[in-house]
Amino acid sequence: MASVSSTHLVLFIAAILVAASVAGTVTEGATRLGGALGDQSQQHAEDIDAEIKIVSDAGSPKSIYDHSSETLTLYVKNVGGSTLSTDPDTISVLVNGEYQADIETTVLDADSWGTGNLLRVRTAISLQSRADTRVVVSPTGARDVFKFRTPRGNATRDENELVFATQSGGLRSINTSGDITQYDATAAAIGPKEIDFDSDGHQEIPYVNESNALKLADVDGTTTLVDSDVEIQSTLLAVGEWKELTTAYVYYVNRSDDYIYRVRPGESPSLVTTDSGGVLADAVAGVDDVNGDGDDDLVYAGPSQEIRYIDGDQMHDTGSGVGQDNGIGIGAPREFDGTSPARIPGVDGSGNLALWDDDGSKSLWTSDDGHPEAPVAGFDWRDNGELQMLFVENGDIKYVTSSGTIETVAANVSASAETGVA
Repeated sequence: MASVSSTHLVLFIAAILVAASVAGTVTEGATRLGGALGDQSQQHAEDIDAEIKIVSDAGSPKSIYDHSSETLTLYVKNVGGSTLSTDPDTISVLVNGEYQADIETTVLDADSWGTGNLLRVRTAISLQSRADTRVVVSPTGARDVFKFRTPRGNATRDENELVFATQSGGLRSINTSGDITQYDATAAAIGPKEIDFDSDGHQEIPYVNESNALKLADVDGTTTLVDSDVEIQSTLLAVGEWKELTTAYVYYVNRSDDYIYRVRPGESPSLVTTDSGGVLADAVAGVDDVNGDGDDDLVYAGPSQEIRYIDGDQMHDTGSGVGQDNGIGIGAPREFDGTSPARIPGVDGSGNLALWDDDGSKSLWTSDDGHPEAPVAGFDWRDNGELQMLFVENGDIKYVTSSGTIETVAANVSASAETGVA
């Protein structure tokens, strides 16, 4: 009987020791788990408290991307409740899905990136002209997405082609190597080849046929935007993202009421308005910043060929006009000297090739007159970093430099002086 009791006692003591050991292990594990959960909760709370907002102005793309230095600059505001790290190693920047390994960060209005403070984020990246761009900025615990379209760079040998129509109406484009592309289209009015409206990898050319239908053409075929009633006499089409942050439209003059309308694939035409209502015009020249205020303006020729532009909801008259004969002597605004603001190319009433500022000041590029009054275009045809003014004369396409030098781009191509170039 005593031996049984001793055995039971030994087993009891062993059970107590095992239980104590297990309890200690469980307690230690629970303590570690509790600590981990506490750390995780604290981190989660910090993440919730971290919030940012990219406050750059998508309507002013030149303040965001510089083609000459290939620099992307964004301004990011801390709108959360905690101070965030500005260490580039803790901030992820993705541009069109590509991680940017080399970024530069600077707090602009404080010593640290606290609540309400602004952080400038910069990275070097090569982006195409007029390209839809998506940027994600993600410091620890926060994230914001920003979309914009890059500004127009000076056209180079790798970018846009010049558009023209033959005297029989054949739609054409030509690159700086002299290669001409023919399209299965007949054009009575044209616009520039700059925008890939349907995201198929090809830029489309807006044009109006002899039946007054507005269409888009590329190497794959044509698409109808407006069935009828689009102006074809002495006019010009424009493309761009004016007053639309990242959405490009074709701008045209309606034949019935002479108002400017806009349209894009998948949408019905809509009237362009100012605070005074619809806008009467002969032609729409283009979109760019002509008054130097940082946002783009819609430039057009009024019903008496006066050069006008719309800034926001306000119409501005430059007080000057272009010439009009079988065509109209205006072109899309461009930064001809490489700096903002853009200037408006065209042909005056005497047939001189000139540039106009937003206040109507005129700078003659030719001292001889008599050039056809028809649409012109700014283009870096010589690939020297400077824009030349291209125009049609006697069926040839020519350019003039700021010094007045005139050279032939394409001879004997039977280019129409009525539709000019775009």
